[in-house]
Amino acid sequence: MLSLAKILPALALSLVLSACVTTQPVAEPEPAPEVKPDPAAEAMAQWQLERLEAIEALRRDPHLSVTELGNKDVLVQIRSAQTFRTATVKLNDKLLPVLEHIAASLAPRKALALLVIGHTDNLGSPERNINLSTERAKAVSEALIALGIEESRVAFEGHGEAEPIAPNDSREGRAVNRRVDILIRPAL
Repeated sequence: MLSLAKILPALALSLVLSACVTTQPVAEPEPAPEVKPDPAAEAMAQWQLERLEAIEALRRDPHLSVTELGNKDVLVQIRSAQTFRTATVKLNDKLLPVLEHIAASLAPRKALALLVIGHTDNLGSPERNINLSTERAKAVSEALIALGIEESRVAFEGHGEAEPIAPNDSREGRAVNRRVDILIRPAL
């Protein structure tokens, strides 16, 4: 049997040790700070995704040249010497399927905006060519809007004869320069 003399010191020691242990409530961990989404970052991520999807879709049409620019914009050139006749703004009927493909590729991608840029050959005065190129860009813009792209996402401007992509010294070269390019940018 255990003697009281042996049990008492052990009991006293355990009481002393238990008195040293304090029982404080366990603090709940602080909640992580709420991370608020950055609308600008989300918009940029959406634009980048839609930009890549649009590039892939547009490159499926052999009549389009799609170039990624250093500033992340995308330049779409229509490869057709039949876009416009000299001194006209009327779209060639052969261009309609190409514009339909462009509209189908871009209409659902709301993070993308378009700047339609009109060009001319070097025939006529520079002032006349600026006006003509602006009207050509407007005609293509209106066609794209009619094909389903929201008007608020489409702008246009004319550059006249200032940016030829072929020599203007032949009928074929001038026909190539009578064109409209589309610059794809983030919608703001």
